[in-house]
Amino acid sequence: MVQDAKKRSTFWNDALPPAARVVVDTCLDRILTQDWQQRRATIETTVAAAEKTPSSPTTVNIATHQLAATIVAAIIERLETPEIVDLDQAELFAMSASPDHQIAACDWLIEAAVGTAGRPDTALGPVGMRVH
Repeated sequence: MVQDAKKRSTFWNDALPPAARVVVDTCLDRILTQDWQQRRATIETTVAAAEKTPSSPTTVNIATHQLAATIVAAIIERLETPEIVDLDQAELFAMSASPDHQIAACDWLIEAAVGTAGRPDTALGPVGMRVH
């Protein structure tokens, strides 16, 4: 449940230094009642502010360029988000440090590009297959 998101501990959240976990908690408070477009804007603003904060000894374990992606992964994981339903959500998943989130975003984007017909066998279909 989304309401329990703040209580949930996850792999990505646990990988963050304590100061970044506060950023995740604060962001979760703001986005719980938002749609995906609003969530995307809020998360992007929050992450941008976190990136501008001077490094501290607690962030040594995560390179600066990975911090934003790890924060996004922690937020998505703590929301226990169901499958991707729109472009804003897919873009957030693509920003995540989680390979599972990135794959889900790619799969959704491919499905959106080829329509509901899809292509059998793999995400891109067998070589030389034509979609009608």
